[in-house]
Amino acid sequence: MNSFSFITNILDKLSREFSGIVLRYHHDKLSDVHFVEVSPPELFLTEDYIDSEVDITDEFYSNFPNENICFFSSSDEFKLQNIDLIYKGEFEISKWLDAIFYENNTSNVFTKSKCIHANNETYSLAA
Repeated sequence: MNSFSFITNILDKLSREFSGIVLRYHHDKLSDVHFVEVSPPELFLTEDYIDSEVDITDEFYSNFPNENICFFSSSDEFKLQNIDLIYKGEFEISKWLDAIFYENNTSNVFTKSKCIHANNETYSLAA
């Protein structure tokens, strides 16, 4: 397995493991660094995500000691100029709806139009 295959496998795994995650990937061939931008930024700081990233990084360097991998949050000042791949995790709509109701402190009332994308489908919710 080459490093690109390894990366695509782990990005796919992360996108299935973490609801709502978006992973943007770019391989800089000149520096031989694999960049992975993770969003939302809040997910980047969770213990479960950090544990997964540590395991992935260890395995990557064990298999590809002459290459580099860099994970960073979408809130960081560094931004990818070129994107080779984007992986989007499935979004659990029930958790999203619960969060909206709690956040707005309402009971089944939407104050703004909402739109999400899940499994390549678009769901719009409006008042």
